[in-house]
Amino acid sequence: MKINVLSYALTVEECGSFNKASSKLYISQPNLSLAIQSLEKELGYPVFNRTNQGVQLTEKGKEFIIFAKNILNNYEKMMTVRDRFEKLQYHIVTAASSILEEPFYTLCMEYQEYPRFQFSMTHNTAMPLLEEVYKGTCELGVLLYSNGQKVEINELTVKYHLAMKHVKTVLCNINFREGHPALEETFKFEKLWNYPFVDYTGSGFSSYHEIGGANIINPARIIYVDERELRCRLVSRTNAYSIGMPLSRREQNWRGWVSIPYPGLQINIAYVYKEGYPLDVVSRQYLTYLHNELVSL
Repeated sequence: MKINVLSYALTVEECGSFNKASSKLYISQPNLSLAIQSLEKELGYPVFNRTNQGVQLTEKGKEFIIFAKNILNNYEKMMTVRDRFEKLQYHIVTAASSILEEPFYTLCMEYQEYPRFQFSMTHNTAMPLLEEVYKGTCELGVLLYSNGQKVEINELTVKYHLAMKHVKTVLCNINFREGHPALEETFKFEKLWNYPFVDYTGSGFSSYHEIGGANIINPARIIYVDERELRCRLVSRTNAYSIGMPLSRREQNWRGWVSIPYPGLQINIAYVYKEGYPLDVVSRQYLTYLHNELVSL
């Protein structure tokens, strides 16, 4: 009997359904159901009664849950002994986006009193990011990719034996500083042709250029950079504009940009990890914070 299966059972009892519990645990419902069935077979009695309205504990299941909670509480106490002597190391690779950075910031705030830890976040575009997860240099990868990259992304996840979970599809924003001349009178996307476009060197987002034929991006007026903060400074202090993911709520308030969604220009957010390896507790915390950040979009 594995500790994580006891945790699965408690989550099912708390949520009242396998569907809600699987979403909370970031595992598929069939895998969760199979794990609980294997647990019940090992115990020799059913823990849950399955109904169309959800699940309920059996009489024996009620007693099981009490024991399971005690075991998990004692397990957590035993792990704190280890944690006082071992360093908690965690590395995540994401695309360069404040939406993806904000959950990491929250994670660091939560663990700042932890006696020994080493957290790190690096940025990469989609293809190299998948390779990093495959090589095991990070616990979790969170990528952004356009609709035009879907086939290649899916092929690589199969090749590298990675599990990929779609999180959300969002519209890209066109970002300006407050008082930008393109915002005077009635705004039209065609006005952007007259102003510099700030792009990343070797941009991994082909979708930026999917609108190039719409008389928006002027190929004769492009500024290339390889660092996000410099790109943001150019947008904040010049008449240049950028196209990309929406900012996090905190950064949007701080920068004071005017952001206009561009219809039809979409970016997909997904996370990847090694297939067959359950997500660790820190990764699950990060994803919870990410979902909270995305609620406002």
